[in-house]
Amino acid sequence: DDEDVWDDIHRSKAEVAWCWLKYSINLLAEYANICEGGKIENVMESSAKLSEEHDVLVIESKVPFSVTSFDEARKVFIFGQNQIKEAKLYYTLSDHANNYVQLVQDHSKLYKHLIPYEEDLGRQSKMQKRRLDMLEDVLSKLNPQYYLAVCRQLRFELGETYYELVDLKLKIMNSSTQGPVLATVKKINLLIMRCIDHFKSFIDSLKDREGMLPDVFTDDLVRAALVAHFYLGCLFTKLIESDTVKKLHNLSCSEENYRYILEYSEKNPDHNIHI
Repeated sequence: DDEDVWDDIHRSKAEVAWCWLKYSINLLAEYANICEGGKIENVMESSAKLSEEHDVLVIESKVPFSVTSFDEARKVFIFGQNQIKEAKLYYTLSDHANNYVQLVQDHSKLYKHLIPYEEDLGRQSKMQKRRLDMLEDVLSKLNPQYYLAVCRQLRFELGETYYELVDLKLKIMNSSTQGPVLATVKKINLLIMRCIDHFKSFIDSLKDREGMLPDVFTDDLVRAALVAHFYLGCLFTKLIESDTVKKLHNLSCSEENYRYILEYSEKNPDHNIHI
């Protein structure tokens, strides 16, 4: 009937917009890698248009053909954001929760791949904060009882994003001529603790009803589980403390997570390929 036809039309428009969003993400990511490797000229010479189809060319003309500066990257970013708005008209949280979450994650990736084009560390930090806000917002709206796998994925991604923000904040602090300021140290430690909380929540979601982690992780979870422990090992050493007792406690927590990886590796040598 007419309702089904219109639903198909709206879904198709959303799917096309999502494809253009993926194109934007990949374009930013690819040229960021190329610029870092100093191979931009070779790729420029060998690049080709997506298609000679008129409709495709019209849309493609709105996106820079190459991305070698922040201004060009920003145009791709804005184009990608517009595609997100279009896709969300159909993929709503209430009707298509999984798709909606994936769109939010892609929005986060759009910011992630814009960051390398921005030289100012302060503005990089703001973009990382924007990623955190959108990921935490969608996580808060999901019931982990019904969306366990999705919430688990978001927790891990939030942990990684907080980790990147912590590194940025440490760079800013260390480059300051004033040296470490107490208020700054407190903010960094707070970010580290939030990062730790997300990775711990991710690991807790892998435990059984008795609160125990499995002796052997499934292939789709083993790498993330071990990487989460590795992140935790690093994070406890990043906490800035003047108290010796607290320093020793943090070192002990760090060692505990590294030891877990080592023991798991010894018990499950077949999984070493994932480390």
